[in-house]
Amino acid sequence: PKVTEVQVNVAPVYYAHIDKHNNVFGEIILGGYCLSSHHNAQLAARNINNTIIQPQEIFSFNSKAGPYTANRGYVPSTVIVNNRYVQGMGGGVCRISTALYNAAIDAGLPVIESHRHTMPVGYAKPGRDAAVAYGILDLKLKNNKKNPIQIITKTNNGIIHVAFIDVDLIQCSTYNFDRVRELETLISSKAKDFVKDHNIELVNFSSY
Repeated sequence: PKVTEVQVNVAPVYYAHIDKHNNVFGEIILGGYCLSSHHNAQLAARNINNTIIQPQEIFSFNSKAGPYTANRGYVPSTVIVNNRYVQGMGGGVCRISTALYNAAIDAGLPVIESHRHTMPVGYAKPGRDAAVAYGILDLKLKNNKKNPIQIITKTNNGIIHVAFIDVDLIQCSTYNFDRVRELETLISSKAKDFVKDHNIELVNFSSY
């Protein structure tokens, strides 16, 4: 197929690590990264969103986000081929593999496979990018935690956020909150029964 070379501005776009406690997810995260949005990047982010990785399991980015074809909604955009910026299907998905790579480093997850771009990219520091090409270059990460972890993604104000969370920690927090509400209801019910059974007259002090 014909390869069309393009001129690309590689000036840095917005990118940053995500605060583990104060972030757009409203969750305590293990690690996260965010960068400027792009059509193919958004699609790749949706494809990996909510993926659960079991303890000792190895996650493959290509197996979840790819293949990068028109049938899956990807469009032609800028890719790097033979040290040139050219138009290629699925260009831009490397933003999400890069975000996931940096989030994994923040979370202390082992990187089993990663590859650098052969030319500069504008959404990561040198050496902190992760190039992918379906069937050729992949990003693989291992869950070395004792609990399952989950990949979560969110686009907010033109910025895509990617993070890892501890599944059991979130479930435990939700369970405790629900249990507290159950106990509050139970205590309230028992208190009303006690007052009724003992003919106790309640006095309203709200007017004082």
